[in-house]
Amino acid sequence: MSLCCTAFGVLLLSSISVASTIPEATLERALDGGCSLVVAEILSVRAEDNGYRGEAKVVRTIVAGDLDKADVRNSWEFVYGPRYAMALKPGSHYAMFFRRDCPYDLAWAFADDLIEVEPSDEDAIRQLVEAADRIYVQTSVRQSRRTRPWPYVKPPDLPEELASLCKQFRDNPGRRTGLGRKIAESDLGSQRDTSDVRSSVIKYLPPKVLLSRQQVLALLGEPIWRSGWTYSWRCDDFANVQEGGSQVGILSVTFDKGESGIRVLFDMQERSKWFRPDRPGDWFAELDGDPGTVARQFLEALRQSDWDRALSFCSQRVKATASDAADAQVFFRQYVPVEKLTAASQFQPRGYGSRDGKIVEMPAEVDIDVPNIQWPVRWNWKVIRAGSSWAVDFELVPVDRFVQKELIRRQFQPDGARRPEMSERDLAYVLIPITSEFVIGQPMLLSLQMRNDGNEPAAYEHTSVTVNDPMLVTGPDGETLPYVDTSYQTRVYPDAVLPGEVVILADKYDVTSQYRIVRPGRYQFQFRGTHHGGKPSNVLEVDVKPGSLPAIEQVVERLLPVLPAGWKFTRHVVAQNDDIDAASFGQLYVHLIGQPSGKGGDKGVLLVVLPGSDASETDPWLKESFDFWGLSLWGLVYASVHDADPLWPNHKPQIMRVLEIQPPRGP
Repeated sequence: MSLCCTAFGVLLLSSISVASTIPEATLERALDGGCSLVVAEILSVRAEDNGYRGEAKVVRTIVAGDLDKADVRNSWEFVYGPRYAMALKPGSHYAMFFRRDCPYDLAWAFADDLIEVEPSDEDAIRQLVEAADRIYVQTSVRQSRRTRPWPYVKPPDLPEELASLCKQFRDNPGRRTGLGRKIAESDLGSQRDTSDVRSSVIKYLPPKVLLSRQQVLALLGEPIWRSGWTYSWRCDDFANVQEGGSQVGILSVTFDKGESGIRVLFDMQERSKWFRPDRPGDWFAELDGDPGTVARQFLEALRQSDWDRALSFCSQRVKATASDAADAQVFFRQYVPVEKLTAASQFQPRGYGSRDGKIVEMPAEVDIDVPNIQWPVRWNWKVIRAGSSWAVDFELVPVDRFVQKELIRRQFQPDGARRPEMSERDLAYVLIPITSEFVIGQPMLLSLQMRNDGNEPAAYEHTSVTVNDPMLVTGPDGETLPYVDTSYQTRVYPDAVLPGEVVILADKYDVTSQYRIVRPGRYQFQFRGTHHGGKPSNVLEVDVKPGSLPAIEQVVERLLPVLPAGWKFTRHVVAQNDDIDAASFGQLYVHLIGQPSGKGGDKGVLLVVLPGSDASETDPWLKESFDFWGLSLWGLVYASVHDADPLWPNHKPQIMRVLEIQPPRGP
C-alpha cells in the first residue's frame, strides 16, 4: 500500500511546485485563518501506509500565532498526504504554514504555497517577514487573540434543560464526555448541512442558538486550548491510554470575525494529541550541551575520589567557594553528602526550569537520614546552563549546618510547634556598598546581609527582599525617591539563621534599577525591612557624581512633561537574551498608567524600546502583543494600549512627538 501511495504522489507532483514567494492573498487567508508562519528545516521524511511523515525543526519564527517558544526549541513530526510526496527534501529549508489545533500536534497547512528559502539569505527573509507583518497586523484573528474577553458576564437566557447541561459540563471537567456530546446534539450545537446531496464536502449549519464568545466562556468555562478562531474543551482528564482509552472527547466552538459561535462540534480524537506524552528516563539526553553526561561525569569523579575533576564540572560560584578551602577533597566533604550522592545509580532530574522556552536548569535530590527523625532531610543539587554547556550547582552551606537548619525550619512551618516564636529581635540587617564610585548612568551596587546576633537560632521569612519598594532612598534635596520598577509576586517560606551566621539576602543589588537617581549629590539608602513595620538596616550615605543618563532615563525624561496629571509610570530594563528569534539586545519597558486595575488590566500605555533599527529582527512573540510605532532615537518603539483614549485622547501623537518616533514606511 505504501508503494501505491508513493506512485500516486509522484504522478501528481507535476502540479506541485515550490514557489519563490508566497502570494499576499495566501498570506492573508492563512494568517487570518489562525496559521503560524515559520522557516523550518526538514530533518527527515518517511513513507507510511496512508501518506508521509516529516520531521521539522524551526530555524526562524515569522508569525508566532498559537505557537509558543517551547514549540520551536524542539523538532516535531507532522503527517501529510501522498500528493506532496516529493515536495519536501531533507536538509532543505522552507517557509511553511502550520496549524496547532491541539496541544501536542502540529499540522502542515496551505501546502500548495510552499517556498524554499535559504536562512542565510537575509534580504529574502527580511522581505518575507515584512510582508507577513504588514498583513498580519490587519487580520481579525490577531485582534481576537489580543482581546480575549473576561468570561464574567451574565449567562444568556436559555431553556432550563440547556442551562443545566452547560453547568454540569462546566462543573465536571474530568468526566464530561457524555455531556459534551449532548451539547453538540442540542440547539447549541451544529448539525450537518444536507441541502446538497451531490457534494462530497462536509458542511455544518450554525447552531439554532447563537452565542457570543463571552457567553460561551460564561457557560462552559475556560477552554483547555485556543487555536485561531476555535476554542476546545477536553472532556476527561485520563492522561494515559490504559485509563481512558486511545481517544478523548473534544467539544469545540469556532467563532466568526464578529465573535459569534458559528460551529459547535463534538468528536473523539487521539488522546496523545491532548496530553503531554510520558518523558523517557533520558529525556534530557538530546539537549544541546549534553547535561546528562556532565552530571554522570561529575558523579563518577566523586566515586573515584578524583576531587579536582569533580570540581571542574561545577559552576563558577561553586568553584569560587572551593578556592577558599584547603583542597577540593576538604571542600566536597564539607559541602556535599558524597556517600549519599554517589550511591545513586544515575542522574535522574525531578523536572526542569525554563526561561523563554529554553531549559536552563534540572534539579535532582538525595535524602539524608537523621537519627531519631522520622523524615529524612532532602538535599538538592542541580545542573544549570552555563553558556553553551552545563555545570553542577548546589547550595553553598556545609552539610551539617544544612541539616541543622532544615530541622529548625520544620519547627517554624505554618503548622510547626515554634511558629509563634518567629521574631526579628536578634537579627541585624546590614547594607554594604559594592560599587567603589557612584556615578549617574552607572550601576550602583549594594549588598544586603542579615546577621543573627543572638545565642539561639532565629527563623525568618525567606523571600526576594529587593522587590516592591524595598529601600528608603533620600535625595540631595531631602525628598524620598519613589519606587519606579514594576511589581513582583514572590514566594515566601520560613528559613532559619544560626547564631553568628551571616546570610546574604541580596548580592549586587542595583538600586538604580528601581529608583531614578538622575541628579548628582549626597544620597541616603536604607533597607526598609523584610515586611511592613519590620526592622530596617543601617543608613548608607554616598556621594553620587555627575554622569550621562542611561537610555531608560532619557526616555522617561522626555515623557514626564506630557504625562497627564494623575498618571503614574513604572520603568524596567530587561537584560540581553539569546533568543533565536530576536537579535541580542536589551529591552526598555515604560508603563504609563492612567488607572490601575491590577492583574494586568491597568488602563494606559505600555511602551517597549528595542535598540536597533531592523523591525524584521523583533521577537515575533512580542509582536503578537505590541503594535509597531516606529523608530526613535533609542531604537524601535512598540506599544500596547489598554483603554487609554478616554483618559488621554491624544496620547499617541504626543508620545510620538516627544520621543521623535519616525513611523514605519507604508507598503
